[in-house]
Amino acid sequence: MLRERYMNPMTSFGFSRLFCTESNQDLLIDFLNTILPFEHRVRRLTYRTREVDGTVIIDCQPVLHVDCETDRGEKIVVEMQRAKHNFFGTRRAYYDSFPLHQPTIEHGSRNQLSAMYTLGVLGFVFCEHKDDPAIMHVVNLEAPLGQGLQGKVQSIYLQLPKFTKTIAQIDQPFEQWLFLLNHLYDFDEPPAALQTGIFRRVFEVADIQQFSPSERQSYADSVKHYRDLQNVIDTARAEGYKSAFHAGPK
Repeated sequence: MLRERYMNPMTSFGFSRLFCTESNQDLLIDFLNTILPFEHRVRRLTYRTREVDGTVIIDCQPVLHVDCETDRGEKIVVEMQRAKHNFFGTRRAYYDSFPLHQPTIEHGSRNQLSAMYTLGVLGFVFCEHKDDPAIMHVVNLEAPLGQGLQGKVQSIYLQLPKFTKTIAQIDQPFEQWLFLLNHLYDFDEPPAALQTGIFRRVFEVADIQQFSPSERQSYADSVKHYRDLQNVIDTARAEGYKSAFHAGPK
């Protein structure tokens, strides 16, 4: 039984509902514009789609791919991925999980692209960054071979556990988004500081009371998978600690 009023945006269902739905494009555009460089503010976007059993759906598993037009009329590509648990080991392995090597740019001429960004929204901290307080990291990458890209290629990732500010301490849209990704499902009502503009829309979209019966079931299944996976990881970690304890110092 679901006791919370608002969904967890870091579940597969929650993330897709917020950012991978045509009717919620405004949420994704606002989120991207708090992260991407100012010169690449997104004006409009088009989701990459695929056909399943004759139905066209937004292709957002495991990576959401969007073709964007900026305020300046430039074309950019954004590939975005949610990752709650660190199955990658290292940052390099995480970069390699994005399909940049594949011919993902299907619309328009590749050499007309001003930039390609990969964006990781992470529910964990890489081991090599555990002592680094920075929440957002930006890494310049080489353009994939054969893609013919003329603009820059950057990998951006957000390590959400590092964001520990309270609601009284946040005042920038970027921080408000991070706070909601971490705490949206903790609220019974939208806090006063987040009842304006785009964030009012976030709470409307995330309100489980407004879900259809099938959406409620899909979300419940997503939450169960999310929690089961966390339990497996917690058990593995506990067993690792136990083994290390019995092995003793080397």
